[in-house]
Amino acid sequence: MNGVIEALHIYDEHNRAILSHTYTSRPLSASHLLPLYLEHPAPRPNLLYLSNTNPPTLVFSLLHADLLYLATSSSEIEPLLVLEFLHRVVDALEEFLGAPVLAHKIEANYDVVAQLLTEMCDAGTVNTTEPNALRDVVEVEGLLGKFLGSLSLPSKAPGLSSSFSNPSAPSLLAQNTPALPWRRANVRHTSNELYADVVETLTVTLAPSGRPIAAFANGTIAFTSKVSGVPDIVMSLTGPSGKHNLGSIMELPVFHPCVRLNRWRDNPGELSFIPPDGRFILAGYEVDLLPFTNGKSGSLISNSLKLPVTIEVRTGLGSTGSEFEVRVNINKMFGSSGGMGGPGRGGAVGARPFGGPHSGTAAAPSVHDLTVSVPLPTEVRNLSDIRPSRGDASYNPGDKFLEWHIPQKELASGTPYFSLKATVMGPLADDTTDDDPNGFGFGKDYTYDEPYQSSAEPKAIGSKADLDDDKDAKKIAQNKILMPSSASISFSVKGWIPSGIKIEGIQIDTKRSRGLGEGVKPYKGVKYLTISKGGIEISLARRAPFHEPGIVANTGRHIRSPVESRRYGSTVKKTRPRTAIFFPGQGVQKVGMLSPWLEAFPRTSQHILDEIDELMGYKLSDVIQNGSSRVLTATPNAQPAIMATSILILRLLEKEYGFNVHERVDVSLGHSLGEFAALVAAGVLAFEDALYMVRRRAEAMARATQKARDEWGGDYGMIAVVTEPEYLEPLVNAVDDFVGYRSSGLRSDHAEDIHPIDQVLIANINSKNQIVLSGNLEKIKELIAHIQQFVGHDPRAVKLNSDSPFHSPIMKPAVAVMRQLLSGKSRVKGKETDDVITFPGALQCVSNVSARPFGSQEEVRDLLSRQCLETVRWWDSIKYLDQEQKVRRWIGIGPGKVGRNLVGKEVGMRGMDVVKGGGVWAITDPMEVEEALRGLEKTEYLIEEEEEEEH
Repeated sequence: MNGVIEALHIYDEHNRAILSHTYTSRPLSASHLLPLYLEHPAPRPNLLYLSNTNPPTLVFSLLHADLLYLATSSSEIEPLLVLEFLHRVVDALEEFLGAPVLAHKIEANYDVVAQLLTEMCDAGTVNTTEPNALRDVVEVEGLLGKFLGSLSLPSKAPGLSSSFSNPSAPSLLAQNTPALPWRRANVRHTSNELYADVVETLTVTLAPSGRPIAAFANGTIAFTSKVSGVPDIVMSLTGPSGKHNLGSIMELPVFHPCVRLNRWRDNPGELSFIPPDGRFILAGYEVDLLPFTNGKSGSLISNSLKLPVTIEVRTGLGSTGSEFEVRVNINKMFGSSGGMGGPGRGGAVGARPFGGPHSGTAAAPSVHDLTVSVPLPTEVRNLSDIRPSRGDASYNPGDKFLEWHIPQKELASGTPYFSLKATVMGPLADDTTDDDPNGFGFGKDYTYDEPYQSSAEPKAIGSKADLDDDKDAKKIAQNKILMPSSASISFSVKGWIPSGIKIEGIQIDTKRSRGLGEGVKPYKGVKYLTISKGGIEISLARRAPFHEPGIVANTGRHIRSPVESRRYGSTVKKTRPRTAIFFPGQGVQKVGMLSPWLEAFPRTSQHILDEIDELMGYKLSDVIQNGSSRVLTATPNAQPAIMATSILILRLLEKEYGFNVHERVDVSLGHSLGEFAALVAAGVLAFEDALYMVRRRAEAMARATQKARDEWGGDYGMIAVVTEPEYLEPLVNAVDDFVGYRSSGLRSDHAEDIHPIDQVLIANINSKNQIVLSGNLEKIKELIAHIQQFVGHDPRAVKLNSDSPFHSPIMKPAVAVMRQLLSGKSRVKGKETDDVITFPGALQCVSNVSARPFGSQEEVRDLLSRQCLETVRWWDSIKYLDQEQKVRRWIGIGPGKVGRNLVGKEVGMRGMDVVKGGGVWAITDPMEVEEALRGLEKTEYLIEEEEEEEH
């Protein structure tokens, strides 16, 4: 792609063009372009393709502070480059004109804006975009003289490049210091200061029980440097349990260009950089706050997610079930523990309760700006009698939202919880009308219904109390659908962050720094802030409309419990819903993922781990528990580690909880690598044989990847692409169009003929909105850009924690290894003469390749061998089990909850859902076992009517 940016247009809030800057050729005018852009329905994507113009034009858009920025190009160009350029234009305008950028500022400073746009893009090619570098080449009339005058320096300089120094005495610093695009030369400050602000955005999803389902913190480290000369700074970060696992805690880190990445890779937690002058974003990151799903914590106590604010919603209150209550709990003492259970959270040492002498610091965090939002169903006409215990609450019938604000003075009063009660009012309907609304006697029933020969005792007539009870029952049922289904909290916390990451020190390297002056000791400060804009959300089980007792209608099916069946004289036999057990694939591995099980069941776990280590021939358990993330991620270690952890959890369920898989489960399946654990659970493979196969398979895969690197070069791996469901089919077609052959399903010979460095294939179709691409990473990036440009959609791409391009033709050598192993005999002592495959097993097992159960011993041998080469049809497998086999209960076994989330997307369940007669559970740590087993017990004898009829 060698395209250029042809023009940039800026429009105000009234769609009036306030600036048009042409870089090259003859692009569309601002007046011609805007109607073509606006004719697309909102929300408009950031990239549009106008095919009806001459020539066809790509339009890149950015809406910021009510100003619309449109850049155009009539040739192929990297989309992300142009979008980033638009963001840099906004940053530069804010730097030179002041934030926010308004229309009148641009019009009043057109000469400055024109200089900026010319310097930032030369003849359509992106050039200088760093604000500090632009300061040296863009002249701002009047501003420079004022600045120089305040420093008592000459008010006029011969050139901007030396404007901060006397021209008769050139600065040695300017001569000896290399040019840094992000820092101006010869920076001088009268006061030297270094500040760091760590800001995290908290996002938590709670189950109806209050148990966190997902919890993430997205962090930003903002740095302010006001130091003369060129300081070289080292910042030290630490996690809740020290520096040793900080690299695994801070996921997806991104850094300012000034950061030396090699220093971070060698010593995670150390940021070495020469900062820009002023405030800038130094780093960003993400932290998973549920420790047992990622192995970052080794304490059972820390499994409880500590939140500054929690929420509880109770519905169906009152005599007619028309009231609901929202309760907010303020946790006073979270400064010392935080989100992941580690000591000294947010830099707090010996934290004090809220309201202490230094409120808002790390020692005494404080909650601010607390607002609760409760969306209500469209059937709610209004709310009456809104009763908050503190604060102000209001309901807008137009947008169906209840907003409850609790002011700071109430939060600081020490009250541990606040509550709000409200009564819903449904639509005006005929449920309140009497039997004769017009008063003419029509509608009354005067039928004489006594027997022809009445007995001595007349028929009992229902009392008024019975009629009232029936009417109340009807109202209760109608009010169920008027109850809220979720609620969220927005707030901020000063002095605390949920991840527990803190800044240990900010040091200036005097040997590397230049021009500081002797004895300079800048003032240093660190602040911590948590922001949650609706970030804590609780989802409630939505109730169905009222029907006959024992029947719940929601999806067109109804379910009758055994108790109610006996009540109505049913002879239905107790039959549990069909149940599936599933296992995760590669990518879920985390250092320390065995810790919760070792602590909860030390004797049993250690016995199983000793057996695993003996089978592997080395201490795999040490790699899992104490190895580095890089070593564990290596394919020969990651695959046996994940499978071993999955089977360990399964064995603990059997031995510690008496869970009999073959009696409680009907079918098993596993995602890619997880298929081996599924075959073990089904009794088709012995654990000893499966673990040996996984090790040999992983080694063959690693060799195949290394061979591709040695012979063809390039970097290989896998990238997940997340899109909207309606874009999935166009996305797959776009991949096929880009690579020139069928990229999913059975691998064609043509795909194998493509050189490894040019291969991109669909490795997994995981759900209705997610696929995984496998192959050369550079080629995949080109493909993503191709999709963004020509599909008219910008999918989210996430690099997976994998070092090999699985399920691609590069893996073909592993197929031969697997065929040989699956054709051999068992390695289990005493069964050396038996075939390695036992068929049929105790359970059905669904194949990744066919998305159907294995049908024979030969099919197991063939499909399992080819599995490392073919596309994983996970979505098809789930649809088959859900729609054709009527599986209603799903149990995920193994580290991570990716599999549970993928299953839940398709079958529409999280936790127990009596409407569908089952649920989806993930057992990743001991704290989740009881909940899963309780859910299985509650749904053990729920029978779906449509299945009763089939029997």
